[in-house]
Amino acid sequence: MISLVICNSKKNELDNMEQYSHYLAAYLSEEDWKFHLFSDDNELSRYLDEEPVFDIACVDLTLSNSISLVEHMRQLNRHAYIILVATTQISPMTYMRPTILAGSLLIRKYTDYQLKEVFNEAFRVYLKSFSSDEEKEEMYVVDTREGRQLIPYSHICFFEAREKKIVIGCASSEVTCYDTIAGLEEQLPEYFVRCHRSYIVNMNKVVKLVLSRGEIVLENDIYIPVSRSYRAELKQIFNNVKE
Repeated sequence: MISLVICNSKKNELDNMEQYSHYLAAYLSEEDWKFHLFSDDNELSRYLDEEPVFDIACVDLTLSNSISLVEHMRQLNRHAYIILVATTQISPMTYMRPTILAGSLLIRKYTDYQLKEVFNEAFRVYLKSFSSDEEKEEMYVVDTREGRQLIPYSHICFFEAREKKIVIGCASSEVTCYDTIAGLEEQLPEYFVRCHRSYIVNMNKVVKLVLSRGEIVLENDIYIPVSRSYRAELKQIFNNVKE
């Protein structure tokens, strides 16, 4: 599954972007796509709070809170391809910065040809990285009936075995897939550590250990149980991570 986010205050531009994106998605890939379209920055902000998963984004910089939102989007996904829409009245100093790392830029009044060129490049570049083995090493690949979804390891707080499935717990959402805890232990980066027969945690997300209660506290007040047999190892790893 590939998610595309477009936020544009001008309806005609938003409609054109949506139409051409549907064409490119069908023409360039066999993946399933989700399209999230917004006309103002408040709608985009709510989306990022509720479902902060996206792969390609196009954001209108004339919106009042757009710069901080784009910076937040880059923090959420450093692999995403970001397209910016600006005007000649907006100084490049406000958006040409390492906290944004935009892949493409559209300056109003851009032509339909320029729009198609920019979106075509964005889709091709992202799809190439989507299938790249190098990128997969930094993401967990979820294969579902709806298609394939890449989740950056940096977004994942824990894996839980639940009702013959694996639940991938992120900061504000969960994704389910078919795998096993034992299989995950063999393929995940070393900072994902088993703490219970049903749980693997991202040690980079651990805030504190409460071993007297048999718990790990992760970011966003997520509590994960710890089995006795894993406590000593977890304490040592936690101390090493925090040094």
